[in-house]
Amino acid sequence: MTSLPYELEFYEISAHSMTARHSRDRVEVCKSIDMNGTGVRVIKDGAIGFSFFTEEREKDNAIVRALKSAELSSKDNYSLPEPRPIPSVKRFDSKLAKIDETGVVDMLLGLINASSSEAEPSKGEVSVSSAKVHIWNSNGIDFEDKGTFLSVFSSAKKGDAVGYDYLSTRKFEDVLAVGESAGRWAKASAGGKPADFSGPIILSIETISSFFDSCVLRNFNGENVRLGKALWQLGDKPMSPNLTIIDDPLIPWAADSTGFDDEGIPTKKKKLVEDGTVKQFLYDTRTANLSNTQPTGNGFRSSFAALPSTGATNIVVSPSEVVDTMDVQRGFFVKDLMGFHNMNPVTGDFSLDVTQGFFVRDGELEKPVKGCMLVGNFFDILKNSEFDKDIEHKGSFFSPKIRFYGKVISK
Repeated sequence: MTSLPYELEFYEISAHSMTARHSRDRVEVCKSIDMNGTGVRVIKDGAIGFSFFTEEREKDNAIVRALKSAELSSKDNYSLPEPRPIPSVKRFDSKLAKIDETGVVDMLLGLINASSSEAEPSKGEVSVSSAKVHIWNSNGIDFEDKGTFLSVFSSAKKGDAVGYDYLSTRKFEDVLAVGESAGRWAKASAGGKPADFSGPIILSIETISSFFDSCVLRNFNGENVRLGKALWQLGDKPMSPNLTIIDDPLIPWAADSTGFDDEGIPTKKKKLVEDGTVKQFLYDTRTANLSNTQPTGNGFRSSFAALPSTGATNIVVSPSEVVDTMDVQRGFFVKDLMGFHNMNPVTGDFSLDVTQGFFVRDGELEKPVKGCMLVGNFFDILKNSEFDKDIEHKGSFFSPKIRFYGKVISK
């Protein structure tokens, strides 16, 4: 603790990343990047000031700049957090941390070979990174943590079709499965033709994740709630009573797992929706103060050169009653959609291109479909859907497939 006439915070990050990319069957680039810097936040007379530096000799000047910026800021009248016990979460893998540039290129070459077994490799990327974060403030917080991260993307072509898959995790994993999956989806999608369909529609985890990013999660952001930009209030029942949605930062090795946020607030598992009812919103320290509530450990920064803002961690879609969503006599499986930037994030209305779709008969994928659109409203889907018995995992998103009665229209 200090006796400064203002509150002071340092957010320091030291990170190293290595990325290799390929186009077709050739390695295009392999580069390493180091990022080291410190964000400085001050609170003086209730006003926030911010600056940052990358060299230790700039530290004092950065504090002066932060204090000057506080003089121009409005008074939000809140304090930096005080220390509380931090939960432990698995997010640093020593095996992943030991991989060098040669190892990253070897992983990429394996990705190329894996996708070429079923189709022609198109594009791919392997990125390995490690980072150490240190947060110190004048109210007693002095936390340090380190994490690793593996990101993989692979796409492949077969005739007129493209298949892809991806992986995001904090531990070492064999990337070959990603390339193999991309090749299989490209092969399965080749030769698709336009079609119309009304009946059971099954959404993949990739499409559900994109819908959540586009129109759902914004409604749990405390800043949007405070400004009246969120659709729901606590106690509202906008979803199926079969549905629970959780923000869980403590899942071992998941992409957005962490024991404390970028302000030093301990993280915890939170039910945003329980049995279809809105139970909680997400807050960083500033937004919580302005909303007369407590921060939830969801204050995150895009870099050391940015102030924290509210963000979700790992999202888990957890139904209480489940079915085999593919168990239909005739249905339509949507693997991938394009055009989410054009959907209405407020109403949930959408009309999206089906880039990978398949007819389903008696639980099995049949002929591929392309040149059509899926139309509907995602909020209505969340009210009137069935959920699969198996929860799948992509990056920081965990969800079963969703089945609903919908419509596909040929273009």
